[in-house]
Amino acid sequence: MFNLVTRTWNPVTGCVHFCIYCWARRLAITRLYKLFPEYYDPEFKPRLIEKKLRERFRPGELVFITDVGDLFCSEVPDEWILKVLEVARRNERTLFLLLTKNPGRFIQLLEKYGVEIYSRNMIPGVTVESDYDTYYIRMKVSRAEPPYSRLETFLNFIKKYSNEINGFIPKCWISIEPVIKFRSWKRLVRQILRFIPYVNKVIVYVGYDNYGLLKKHGIEEPTLEEVQELINYLKDSPRVEVHVKTLRRAWNEKLGR
Repeated sequence: MFNLVTRTWNPVTGCVHFCIYCWARRLAITRLYKLFPEYYDPEFKPRLIEKKLRERFRPGELVFITDVGDLFCSEVPDEWILKVLEVARRNERTLFLLLTKNPGRFIQLLEKYGVEIYSRNMIPGVTVESDYDTYYIRMKVSRAEPPYSRLETFLNFIKKYSNEINGFIPKCWISIEPVIKFRSWKRLVRQILRFIPYVNKVIVYVGYDNYGLLKKHGIEEPTLEEVQELINYLKDSPRVEVHVKTLRRAWNEKLGR
């Protein structure tokens, strides 16, 4: 999914966001469920895989935690998340990516259990497909918090966390994928740049839908020119590291010709 990631780790699987473009749900309830029924619920409900908590990690790896689901979604118990974070903290020479569409859970856990549950080898991250919340809601893209609001929630966490540790957070991660129709790419960029005072580096991934599911459901994508403008502006920004994934013309651009 991300070229910086060297390994995925799924001690918890499943999710309740019901994103319309989700490849993981489709895979987990069909082929993966038949191959590994002990790992995946046929309804893709969150499930803890205890034996995964005993896995070992090599120094220098960047491990994506729960790519087949969302560790921080509302139906995952605190106890499961704390167990996963404890393993990550113990492996202090390994980096762990915590990517979610429910960044409010980051704040809830911080306020409930204290800053000690997180550590500097964790990279907190959020997926943000667009800045156009009203369109996102109208098209019923997901049951998750709308993306622009989600980005604001994530920024509030980063501010609070950096204040709690009295310093910069080494890195945070923003995934703009799959891109969905923008209200304004400049508005999205301005919001991303607000992270800079609190982190040493903002890692941003940008890309179009690879599976044709947005087109299937009639969900518009931003134009290629808009996406390229967003990428170019972010690349010129200090302490922002941009990674470009699938780039092509929006499916609705082709229809409009």
